[in-house]
Amino acid sequence: MGVIWNDPETGEGDFTRTSSYTEGWLQRGAREQGCSYCHEPIRFPCLYWMADKDIFLHPECLAPLATRLFRDLHEYDCAARIEGGRPMRQAAGGNSAGR
Repeated sequence: MGVIWNDPETGEGDFTRTSSYTEGWLQRGAREQGCSYCHEPIRFPCLYWMADKDIFLHPECLAPLATRLFRDLHEYDCAARIEGGRPMRQAAGGNSAGR
């Protein structure tokens, strides 16, 4: 995950910080796609995550998204324990210590 501090094409964002993303293509993608969590137009600075599909987020949208991801992981772990499966942290190479 990274931070896009500003958008040189629109003049939006924090220009007191140095951004390593100055080509503009990533900023254009963020403007076209919008926030992957709330679907509102992106404002700069914003957060991004490169995956199969780029994920752009307002900084204030990261905490609620992360909360929901961890809630889903916890729900999966609980269901896996009840069904006799391996919890995600063990399946992902965590310290299973023979359990």
